[in-house]
Amino acid sequence: MTRACRAAVVVLLVVLMLGQLPEAALAQAGKSTLPQEIAKLLELGWSAATRSEAKTQFERLQHWAPGDRRVAYAYALVQIKQLHYAEAAEWLGKALGSPKQNLPAWETQIWLLARDKQFDVAMVEMEALGRRLPAEDAEGEAETENQEAARFLGALVGYLTGPAAADVNASRLAASQRRVVARLTSTRRAAFDEGLADVVQRHRQLLGEADGMRIEAVETGTRKKEDLMRALQEEEQRAAAQLEAAEAEQRETEKRLDYERQEVLAKGREISSAIAQSQRRLTDFRREAAGIDQRIRELYAVAEHPDTEPHRRHYLLAEAARWEVHLRRAVIEADQAMALLVRLNNELAALEGRNREILAALREEAKRVDAVRRILKRIHFDQGKAGREQVTGSTPLVRSRSTLAGALATYLPMPLSLEVAKKRLLESLR
Repeated sequence: MTRACRAAVVVLLVVLMLGQLPEAALAQAGKSTLPQEIAKLLELGWSAATRSEAKTQFERLQHWAPGDRRVAYAYALVQIKQLHYAEAAEWLGKALGSPKQNLPAWETQIWLLARDKQFDVAMVEMEALGRRLPAEDAEGEAETENQEAARFLGALVGYLTGPAAADVNASRLAASQRRVVARLTSTRRAAFDEGLADVVQRHRQLLGEADGMRIEAVETGTRKKEDLMRALQEEEQRAAAQLEAAEAEQRETEKRLDYERQEVLAKGREISSAIAQSQRRLTDFRREAAGIDQRIRELYAVAEHPDTEPHRRHYLLAEAARWEVHLRRAVIEADQAMALLVRLNNELAALEGRNREILAALREEAKRVDAVRRILKRIHFDQGKAGREQVTGSTPLVRSRSTLAGALATYLPMPLSLEVAKKRLLESLR
């Protein structure tokens, strides 16, 4: 029987004795070992595409091996990989019970709590980490890891007393710091002080940079505001001068065009009166011509009647000829009156057209002046707006630097290297 088969049999016997696994988990236990399933959890959790499958795998493992710290630790790494820091801190807390657990994992749990602003809990864990350090200095790499933990604790205290001070209970922190320092050896105390001093120095540097950038931003903003106000004042002066000239030109144009329009209107009234007279004369001439034409027809009709005597007929024809002369004169006068009427109507139409042109010119002149007024109004609005705006040093760059100065990761990168932690866990499962 192979080693894997013997391990599977042992697992099955233990489960059957304890009665803790459902049938599905028992069937799974026969196919693979717990280390293989934990490795599968890490594989699924390392990709966002299989995040939901990783959660399902973790839930299966909880039923299979409840309370196994390796499962909790693996899932904590998965949560960190997926940037779910609050959940990662919770599962790290459940996983950190083994004395063999590496210190960077403990530091990472504290780092996650501090990042989530759970400062009171972070201080409790900070003291717990301090208690886990050996009372005496170790040899070689073991002591290097202990000193790194002490340096981490010092940097954390520096962060809590500096960038995060506004959200931290100062007396509670001071008590925790005393308890942590009291357990440190001299070499670890030096590492602790070094970590604290580095954070304090870096914080002061960033605050100084932010203050300098803020002052520079205020000076730059003030210069820009002064330049803007000066430019707006110059623009206002140009626009005011332009408006004054435009209004003066408008008055002259209106005066000239109004005089011309009054002449046009007066001439139009004269022509309208002449048209009315011409129409009456044309009507009279046409009526006269119609009457003469009727008279001539009657004379010809009597002259051509068989009973009309020759001398009477001769008289009637002479009379008709005389009336024909009057008819031709009436027709000529009617044509002349018609021609005059057409000419007068053409002149009136031309005057009406000129009147429309004058009115259109007046409207365009008014539009031009209104456009200059709108420009001046816009300048006044901009002046008021610029004058009300307060110059502050809160630029995006300054805010970014201030945010950087308050961020935990600025001073303390996450202690745990995910890839290294994953590799170590997988190696421990073999």
